[in-house]
Amino acid sequence: MKKFFAIFAVVFAASWVGLGAVEESVFGTAPSMNRREADAVKEAQEAKTPAEAEAELLEASKKSWAGSAVFFNLANLQYNAGKIDDAVKSYKTAIEKTPKFFMAQRNLGFALSSAGREDEAFGELVKALALSGGSDSEILDWLTAYHIRRKDYSSALAACNQSILYAPQKRDCRRAKAMILYELGDYAESERLCCELLSENAADRDILAVLAKSRISLKDWAGAMSALEIMRALKLADARVLELYGDVLCKNGLYADAAKIYAESKSDSGVSRAAWALANSGEYQKALAACSKSSAADVAKVRAAALAGLGRYAEAAAQLRAYVDSFPDDSSAVLMLGRALADMADWQAAKICFERAEADPELGLSALYGRLRVCVALNEKAEALDAARKISQISPRAELAAYIKYLEGQPDAVEKFSR
Repeated sequence: MKKFFAIFAVVFAASWVGLGAVEESVFGTAPSMNRREADAVKEAQEAKTPAEAEAELLEASKKSWAGSAVFFNLANLQYNAGKIDDAVKSYKTAIEKTPKFFMAQRNLGFALSSAGREDEAFGELVKALALSGGSDSEILDWLTAYHIRRKDYSSALAACNQSILYAPQKRDCRRAKAMILYELGDYAESERLCCELLSENAADRDILAVLAKSRISLKDWAGAMSALEIMRALKLADARVLELYGDVLCKNGLYADAAKIYAESKSDSGVSRAAWALANSGEYQKALAACSKSSAADVAKVRAAALAGLGRYAEAAAQLRAYVDSFPDDSSAVLMLGRALADMADWQAAKICFERAEADPELGLSALYGRLRVCVALNEKAEALDAARKISQISPRAELAAYIKYLEGQPDAVEKFSR
């Protein structure tokens, strides 16, 4: 819990100015004390324990002459004693007696935050920030975190930039900014700031992770692998990071390497992904062995891929049918089922699967090639031409254009098109 120390020397006016009088300060106003308030604060200051000091000020707070200085110092003691609700009331009284009392306003906001009353804290800290002329970096840091928790990254960036302006030496502000920039999609600037931060501390796990994700978004695969490998080498990579590393390797066709990284994660999903990578690298028996060690929901897809690789299409189709029945929205499994059925020459069933998979933007091109294969096998010229034209719109190729021209000139039959 953030501690607030009792500030017993709160602008003590030597001329014993009357109750309620205030003096201007840089941040809002600060209270002055009359003699009785000063005596009460002095007695509390000389108390042997914080509990005795609190009791002294609590008694003084009941007097008609008690001003904001008494309530402010009482609130600090209450807060440090864990009496947050009492502290909130005392801070509010201090502010009522001296409007624009910056420290009371600031501490009230942080006390409300400690009590879990974040929305109230936000309102009070915004008031305190205004009294500080927008320059209190601790308030700005709190506001940054508040907006991040609400995924309001634009507001978070504004608060973060302001904090950096007044406290440029604070590393945590720049770390937060790198993460916020990533969330806002400014990957290049996030990467630049991450590299700057890593030049100061190369073992910053969170910044290495943001750097890797920024480079992935920029499709800088080699750079992403570099950041992830450093995390791995420094033993900063948890299961999620290792799985991300494996995903990047798979994206670049490095399936054998990916299988090793996935296996290091020792997570159930990591084992399943290792099996997938093994299947894609042609290690079908190893993939099946890895599948037997995983209970991940999607392991049936991996097992089916390995079985299909071994030419056991009927077994692969059976695995996929059961899986698709349970997860009908998994388009990749539907596409895999279509391929297994096509390999078994079950053309009509395969065609239905490919048509379903076409609706997925990421799989549409592969599904169209599958449908083209079926249409050629069934000698369906019109549908083959439709599939070929749609493929050409997504991925134009000279040989595909020639094949479309050929189909358009043939009244009846179609011939196999090799992708």
